[in-house]
Amino acid sequence: MLETVGLLAATSLAAALPQALGAAAAERPVADIVEISHGLGDRGLSDLAQQLQAGTVVARPATDVTELIENLSRRGLLQDADFVLDSAQSRSTGHLVALINALRMVRNHAASAAVLERAALTRAPGDIAALIHDLHATGNQKLACDVLIISAARRPPHDFLTLLSTLDEGHREVEWVLKHAARTSSASDAALLCRALTNIALARHAETVLTCTLKERPTGHAGQFLTILHRAGAAALTEEALLARARRTPPTALAPWALALASARLNRQLDAVLRGGGVERDPGDITILLRQIENADSSSIPMSGQIFDRLVHACLTLLPVESLAHLVLVLEIASLRTYAAAFARQAAARHSGAFASALRKERTKNEQRVLSSRFWRRDPGDAHVSRDGIPPVATGRARRQGQHRRVPGQ
Repeated sequence: MLETVGLLAATSLAAALPQALGAAAAERPVADIVEISHGLGDRGLSDLAQQLQAGTVVARPATDVTELIENLSRRGLLQDADFVLDSAQSRSTGHLVALINALRMVRNHAASAAVLERAALTRAPGDIAALIHDLHATGNQKLACDVLIISAARRPPHDFLTLLSTLDEGHREVEWVLKHAARTSSASDAALLCRALTNIALARHAETVLTCTLKERPTGHAGQFLTILHRAGAAALTEEALLARARRTPPTALAPWALALASARLNRQLDAVLRGGGVERDPGDITILLRQIENADSSSIPMSGQIFDRLVHACLTLLPVESLAHLVLVLEIASLRTYAAAFARQAAARHSGAFASALRKERTKNEQRVLSSRFWRRDPGDAHVSRDGIPPVATGRARRQGQHRRVPGQ
């Protein structure tokens, strides 16, 4: 075939070459196309080689295109391989997904990553939304998230907003892809995504990434995520914002926040969460918060002790001794006796005899004293029964009246 092509190229029949090359591209084995490409290049007919390769990209499935790229590379025809890969990326998003999968099957991860990045940077927002949907539908959830994060990082805010709107309207997948990104991405990528969503005024979506990262990632990862956001000046991590969040959030949901903030050593932010979610709440909520923190804490790098110390300090600073005594009692009832004992020791050291008196009063306030009027007061239904169950003894006058009372029939 090479000889025929070479002869025709120098005659008036050269116009028929594209049709002949198109037929070869559609029907010849990939190995033949590589040989023909190599021969045409040696004869100075590189433009015809590119026509053959472009026809192969259009006519063949992604697996054949990938095989062509691999074989060209092995033959040292790197420019030809780059041309084929470049040409393949102009096809539909469905073909792109198939191409990415085929490249990954032959472990050409660099090429598959390049395809994803180029699509995320150059395709229209609607095409990127379709690509994310197609990747999701074919089980490539991580790659779908990668496309989203690249778009968030490097596309103009308006394009990113259009992408999310298109994805939400067309496929209803925004919530899913944001949660999956939070679950699988690095701390820096999740923080980047959260900031990008905040910058385009999608506070609800930013909150999805924020809460999902705190709830579902390990404490150390969540701490790194919060550190990056804090350094970037995120409004959600100001002390005022965290205090307001803690006040409206159930104590069961605050444990991940406390642990992550402790891991990140954001102590003032941690104090705001402990104040709004603990000190300002009733003792029962403080008990729930402590138990949740203890259950969720890491065994390798525990944070619960540090958090408890800061909570104790806040309670001793802000609560009266009566409230401290009640808190100690509630912790004992909840079988958190170690925490209760530590609270009691530090409260006693701070308030001395006042706390001891308040705690004693708290322990005995529901007990009935023998000498109290309440103890001796009879209930209405017990008028004829004494406290020990023996009927009361009648007085002398009552006995005399009983002796002189006439009984009917006597």
